[in-house]
Order: sequence, then C-alpha cells, then structure tokens
Amino acid sequence: MLTSLILNNFMVFQEASADFDAGLIVLTGETGAGKSTILAALEIILGMKRAETDFIRTGAPEAQLKACFEFTDYPQLEALCHEYDIPYDGLLIIRRHIRKDRPNRSYINDIPVTSQILSKIGALCAEICGQFEDRDMLSYAGFRKLLDDYIPQKHFISDVAEKYTQLQSLQTSLAEQKQLLASTLREQDYLRHVLTELEQLNPQKDEETSLAQKRAEIMAVEKNMSTLLASEQMLMQDNHLEKILLEVIKSLSQLEKDFPETLPDITTFLNEALDRLSLGGQLLSDFNRALNYDPQELAHTEERLFALRAAARKHHISVDDLCDLYTEYQEKLAHIDHGEATLLQLEKDIQIATEAFTVAALALREQREKIIPKLTDIISSHLKDLNLSAARFRIRMEETLAHRGGLDQIIFELSTGPSIPYGAVHKIASGGEMSRFMLALKAAGTSENKNRILIFDEIDRGVGGATAEAVGCKLKSLSEYSTQLIVITHSPQVAAKGKLHFHILKKHSNNVTSSYLSSLTGDNRREEIARMLSGAKVTDQARAAADQLMYF
Repeated sequence: MLTSLILNNFMVFQEASADFDAGLIVLTGETGAGKSTILAALEIILGMKRAETDFIRTGAPEAQLKACFEFTDYPQLEALCHEYDIPYDGLLIIRRHIRKDRPNRSYINDIPVTSQILSKIGALCAEICGQFEDRDMLSYAGFRKLLDDYIPQKHFISDVAEKYTQLQSLQTSLAEQKQLLASTLREQDYLRHVLTELEQLNPQKDEETSLAQKRAEIMAVEKNMSTLLASEQMLMQDNHLEKILLEVIKSLSQLEKDFPETLPDITTFLNEALDRLSLGGQLLSDFNRALNYDPQELAHTEERLFALRAAARKHHISVDDLCDLYTEYQEKLAHIDHGEATLLQLEKDIQIATEAFTVAALALREQREKIIPKLTDIISSHLKDLNLSAARFRIRMEETLAHRGGLDQIIFELSTGPSIPYGAVHKIASGGEMSRFMLALKAAGTSENKNRILIFDEIDRGVGGATAEAVGCKLKSLSEYSTQLIVITHSPQVAAKGKLHFHILKKHSNNVTSSYLSSLTGDNRREEIARMLSGAKVTDQARAAADQLMYF
C-alpha cells in the first residue's frame, strides 16, 4: 500500500505531505483546488505520465516527488526489482526530480532507473482509474480481458495468442514472398541480362586491388626498361671496363717487386672489383631478363581492370560488390524458379497453422461460455448494490475474424429498465448510470492481488443521494478486498465512507496561489462533509446530515 506522499514545488503545491493507511482513503476539495494535481503526481511517480517541466512550480528550479510503498508477499514485484538490481525487502521508495535545465531523474530505493523500468514497477504498485478510462474499459478488448481474467486455466488464453502470432508470421511471409515473386517476375529479363554480363566478366573478390597493383608494376617496368637495358649494354659492351681493369692489374703486378708494401693490396682490391664488376653485370642482365616485359600484358591488364570498373559504375556499386550483386541476382532468379513451390509450401503451412489456431480458439470459446454466466451474475450483483436494481446486464459472444484473442467478439450490453431494450452502455446509459456501470466493471475485475492499489478519479460523478450512498458503500467494500483504495470525490456520501479523509484547499496571498493538503479528523472532517452537502454556508442541518452519513 501507499504509506506516504511528499510533493515539493509541484504545480500549485509548494509543499505537501500525507501519511496513508489501508482501507478507503478519500480526497476532497473545491473544484480547481488541486485534486487532479495529486492524481498527476501519482501518475508521474508511477511512470504513467511524462514528467514535463510545466509541472514545476513557477519560480522554482525543480520539482521533487516522493512516495513510499509497503508490500507483503509480493513475489512478482520482488522478482522485477531483482531483475533490475533494485534492493527490495517489502519497502519501495520512489523519487522523481523534474528539472528545467537538466535531465530529469528517477530513483527506486535510491537506485537510478529509466522511465521504462519505472513504468514496469509502477504498474505493479497501483492502477489509476481516471475519468477518461471509459473508452478502454468499454471496448471489445476491455470486455474480453475482463471475461478472460476469470478463466482459471490461463494456458487456453496464451495458447491462442501464441498460435495467432505463428499464423500472422506465416501470413506475413506469404505476403512478402508474393510481393518478391511479382517484383522478380517483372524484372527477370533484366536480371538474366545482367547475370549473363556478370558471368562473362566473372568478377573475383579483391580483383581490382590486384589488377591495379599489377598495372602499376608493369607501367613501372615499361617506364624504366630502356634505362635498364642501356645500363646493361654500357656495362657489358665489348667488356670495355673489364679490359681496362685487366690491363691495370697486369701493369701493377709487374711493379709489385719494387713496391711490395702497397701494390699487392691495390692489385687485390682491383681483382675484387673485377669480380664484382662481372657479378654486377651478370645480376643486371639476369634482372632484365627476369622482368620479362610484355607490352601485351599491360593491355590485357588494363582492359580487364577498366571492364570491371565500367560494370561497377553501371550498377552504382564498388568493384568488390560485383560478386555480391551476382549472388543477389542469382537468388532473385531462384525465387522465380522455386517461388511457386515456396508459395505452395507457405500456403500449406498457413492451412495447418489456421487449423491449430481454430482448435485453440474453439477451446478458449468453451471456457468463455462457462464463465459468462458467472461474470454476468457478478456484474449484475454489483449493479444491484449500486442502485441499478432495474437494470439488466448480459454478455453476448459473436464470432468474428481471427485476432490475438481468438475468434470471439465479447459484447457487454445493458438495459436500464424493463421496457428498455439491451444496447451499448455508452448509448443508453446516463452519466450517473455510466459511472456506476464502470464501477461495477472495476469491482468485477478487481484482481486477487491485494497488494495492488486502486486509485479512482471521481468515479462517482453524476450521482447523488441514495445512489451516491450506494457508490460509497461499494467503494468501501472494494477497499476491504483490495487493501487500499484512494478516491478523489465531490460526493459527501462517498467521502463519509473513508477511513482516512484528506482535504485540498487553494489560497491566494500576495498574488501567489498555493494549494495545501491536510488530513481531516473529528469536527474538521464533519465540517468538510457538511460543506460538501450545503455549499459555501455550512448550516447546523448540514452538520447533522454529515453526522448521519459518518456514523450511521
């Protein structure tokens, strides 16, 4: 249950705090005092509403909201907190900081959390039933959910949803396959033409790089070949240098006896030079022969390289992607060759999946047929408690197209009097009757999870007198079942049934407007209920009527 709420600089509230208990808790106040602001604060705390900067009180840098919850025996919430590494021992403290010039921050038990995590955990803490919930609850999906909540074997529901998902997936695949096949058929001539070109070209991965490198090497050889050959010719022509060295060595050798200290070394060096000259010439000759320059090879290389690049430009891709394009077009053409077979197989699979879904949907329908009388009696009983004893309620089930919930459309219909035919609630019910019908649905749909808090925003709108008294009694009994129920109300009959009563008052001082939240007990509470009964001037008769509502 919600144990405390603290607001700082949140809209009209500069500071507000309240401690709560189990049972029925009512919030009252004049129209515009700030009751909806309290509801908005709870929605933001629970991650149900975006924390906009408009919620920050004028002149304040940020708004702070804090709520404390206590739960017992709530394994689902404990498991979710454990999943997100949030410490949990039955106590949950949620804080939100709404800031103008910095990102907002959310904390659960002092652990920073994202808005997605906050909304998941908040959904387990409380359910807010606002004034604009009618559209969801009065939809076919809302009717179906309420009915299905009473089915004890939930696997019937999950089985239908799972088989519908499988069927949808196959149907999607079939539609995509048909679209692809149709598209491929339209362009098959072009595909075959391109494939023929690519087959002739036979592109290889990384071929452009190797060809470009080879072309650069051949061009380098072509550029320098004449110099290399000329060098070889000059070096080796008639052995001119070799003859000169031999003559010098011969002459110096004859003089060695006269210069024994130096000339032998010189002739040795010259002999080595002669050897190196011979070796260098041989190496240069070998190198030139190894180059094996062929002008035709350059032409062939350039022709191949330019053809690949031209094909790539034609298809607006890189040369390396030509192989992938070839594979892609092969696969597209394969769809033509095998597409019909694939379509036939998918259609068979869809037929099998449809039969499986139908079997599951019919099994679920049997469960719904068993539950309909029970739920009809429950809702009818709640309507009777809410002073709609003349109303008749029924549940119809019509066959419809396949959907995630099966093959059934669940229809809730109401007759507000013996002579009034059944019809859609929103068409035949008055405002007060609609409020009571919504409360009856909510009472019927209350989960067995006693930890979950129910918050109602003026569920009693449009009713008064004995009917409002009946609504108050129903809310009180519902709070006993759900542990804690918080109601924003304008009805004194409902307010009188509260275990705790909080009042919201708006004041204007020095051109500053502020709202205040206070707990009412004893005479103060009687005075507020008397005000709700009589208006601005509280009379003794109103006080006596308030006593009557509170204590009898």
